[in-house]
Formats: sequence, C-alpha cells, structure tokens
Amino acid sequence: MDTPSSNPRFRLRGNRKYLSATTVFDWITESLVNPTNIDFQFHTFTGNHANVSSKPSQTDRLVATYRSSHKTVYLVETDEPILERYNCNEQQILSTVNFNSTSGLFCFPLVDSATYIEYVVATYKAMLEGTDDGKMGKLIFGRVRADSVPIGGSCVIEHRRKIGKQFFEAKLLCNDEKIGSLYFGQQ
Repeated sequence: MDTPSSNPRFRLRGNRKYLSATTVFDWITESLVNPTNIDFQFHTFTGNHANVSSKPSQTDRLVATYRSSHKTVYLVETDEPILERYNCNEQQILSTVNFNSTSGLFCFPLVDSATYIEYVVATYKAMLEGTDDGKMGKLIFGRVRADSVPIGGSCVIEHRRKIGKQFFEAKLLCNDEKIGSLYFGQQ
C-alpha cells in the first residue's frame, strides 16, 4: 500500500490515556512502501481517533505530521474516543538493551512484535530518566527524522545534546551508520 487509509482504527498502548506517537508512526510507515527521508512530528495528546487529511484547516486539531520522499500525511483529531487497548511492551524491550552513560545498544528485532520506533523511544526515554535533567518533568517523544525504518541490525541511540531547557536530541545509528535523529520534549 502506498497511501494510509483515511480512517484508521487506533488502540491505546498499555494504561496510557492518550494515543501514543509510536502507534501513529508505525501505522503510517507500515502503510507505505519503503518510506525514505522520514520526518515525523507528534503535535498533541489525544484520547480520540485521528483521520488522515491532505490539507488540514486552521480549525483542525493536528495530532501528527508525517513527511517522506514519497508522501505527506496529516492526522487530525476526531470526536470519537479510542476504546481499545494493546499491551505495552516497554519493560520487555528495555530488558534487551545494553546501556552505558550516553547510549543504548540493541539488536533489532529481538522482542516479539516490538517495532523499531518502540525500541528507540523506550531506550532514549529510559536514558533521559536516568539523568538529573530527565527527572525535571514528563518526557515526550516529539519528532524523528530518519533515512528509513530499519528492519533489523545492531542499533544504537546516542544522546547528542540538550536543546534549551526542555528539549533533547539523540543520534540514531544502525549497523554503524547514522540513520537519523530522535527528539524528546519535556513538560
């Protein structure tokens, strides 16, 4: 498929009360054929479904924006609440990651049904939570820029820098090659 359906059916992850950015990212990238030059931004928390829009209006509540060399996709919030859930595998993922002071290494895939974005988000969040800066508020995955989505390999997340007071950047590597960057915000 090369176009996501316009009315996706999302599920909430674990005990979260909001649609997870990793769920949205996976839904979009799994709908596209070999996406490259990816730029995904998660804009707002919602417990409601979101629909695809080719051009959101100023009154639409934008949930996420996805751009790649193939496609631009906007997701806008609907009034329909998300009622279904699926298990959160974050602790299982983290049990497979080798951490040091500024990076996390994992061989992907390892945990059944865990996706690449679930791995990198869980890993970087855990890394940040282990720092004084990371304990100052809730950490939120906000953006990923990547050449592509790896289907396997030796992957590393390296903390790169703190940007201002509330933003963090990590470098993403797979098989010793830089493939992108991951960004977290803090509330």
